Amino acid sequence: GYAGVTVRFELRYRSAIPVGETINFEAKVVKQRLPIMDLEAKGVTSSGKVVVEATGRFMIKGSYEEFINQLQEGATLIHE
Repeated sequence: GYAGVTVRFELRYRSAIPVGETINFEAKVVKQRLPIMDLEAKGVTSSGKVVVEATGRFMIKGSYEEFINQLQEGATLIHE
């Protein structure tokens, strides 16, 4: 992964989540203007129901050339 800092993060709960329910999270980059990246994510139950959605803006730390190389090699983002 690659380190970054959170600029903005918004979380929207769409329905109640029962205790013990397994939630799978999916995220994707929707806009990239280095060093800033915008991401969208959603949490989905095993039955396919979207129970939580999120959007975030993150600033990449470190060398942008190194970051691009890592992304092209399939690296994931980790935020602090």
